[in-house]
Amino acid sequence: MEIRIYKKAGLFFGLSTLLPWFFWFLAAYISHAEPASDLLANISGIIAFIGLLAPLVVALAFASKDRSIIDDMKGRIFNFKDVQTKYIFISFFIMLVSILLAQAVSLLFGYSVDQFKFAESFSFTSGVFSAWFMLIIAPLLEELAWHSYGTDSLRSRFNLFNTSIIFALFWGIWHFPLSFIKDYYHSNLVEDGIIYPINFLVSLIPFVIIMNWIYYKTNRNIILPIIFHITAGYFNEIFATHPMSKVIQTGLLLIFSAYILITNRKFFFTKEFAEKKKESVFINANPGTGLASIILILGLLTFGMPSKIAAQEIKKNITGKVLDNTTKEPLSYASIIVVDSDPIIADAANIDGEFILANVPVGRHSIKVSMVGYNTYIVKEILVSSGKQSSLTIKLEKSNIELDEVVVSVSKSTPL
Repeated sequence: MEIRIYKKAGLFFGLSTLLPWFFWFLAAYISHAEPASDLLANISGIIAFIGLLAPLVVALAFASKDRSIIDDMKGRIFNFKDVQTKYIFISFFIMLVSILLAQAVSLLFGYSVDQFKFAESFSFTSGVFSAWFMLIIAPLLEELAWHSYGTDSLRSRFNLFNTSIIFALFWGIWHFPLSFIKDYYHSNLVEDGIIYPINFLVSLIPFVIIMNWIYYKTNRNIILPIIFHITAGYFNEIFATHPMSKVIQTGLLLIFSAYILITNRKFFFTKEFAEKKKESVFINANPGTGLASIILILGLLTFGMPSKIAAQEIKKNITGKVLDNTTKEPLSYASIIVVDSDPIIADAANIDGEFILANVPVGRHSIKVSMVGYNTYIVKEILVSSGKQSSLTIKLEKSNIELDEVVVSVSKSTPL
């Protein structure tokens, strides 16, 4: 099928940006509305999900006007004829290998070996939808849009390298409003420090190059980019990965993508598009396809393995220290409590002013700190996530209110 039938790149990407942005900025506004409530969080999550659906709706609307595009899409979803086994293997496991290798490299820089343990919670929330659901449905909906229409509309105009770079830049811009939605993955990245959102944007470049390499090497098979995208989120969530290990992972993926570009120069830098003649067949009776089927089954079993992250309630500890704002001395026995927690989550500072609030649910919470002779202090809307340990240093100011002297008079007739 000639990809020149995918003509409307500008209109597709324009609508696929404006529609999600409208819903996502609206969701962001609602997510920060006061007073905060579960109802508002759920409404925000639903509106954000509608925005996520928009690019696929645009792609289907474009396809509905051209029968040849519909036929081409159908033939590319479950077509594994002549697909080499290595691309199926890479789709399932390269993100697992890269994150484990990145964590191993991080040990050389002093990061903890605990990264190789299963995470106890997700690094984000998404309103009414579970994080586990979003890890699967978001890549599915995105890639059904990008690789049913979007990528080919760019490839019909540019070589594969330029197509990948243009799409990576677009994709980074496309995610922008998500950084404003409270407790979403992208907003948590921004709160963790500037290096992490920058790393996310840079990581899109090797990610798209590798994904498009898989896509066009497998005769534009749509399923494999979906699997590749799902694994990227899945394997970055199941381990207690330090955020800096994800920066290292980006470096490793850049090296791999550079290797792909060097060894496939003609494939990436030739504008003309050549595609093998294919049939809409799911299984081709040859040894290579049999092995491919085995890898598909093993990959699905990998995703189906019971994970500690799915079974446990999403909770985390908050640690910290309470000090006198003037003397900087620790305040022993100060009272620390999570506001509106049920059951109550609280602790008293030890002799060094240190405290631990155990098993705090992931999300945003206000922390109240009080002590006799000091003004009560409230830390509002602290974010608790699995991606970063929450640690506070709280400085209390002495109260200016002086208690009136109380005089108790005892008469001779007063019994003692």
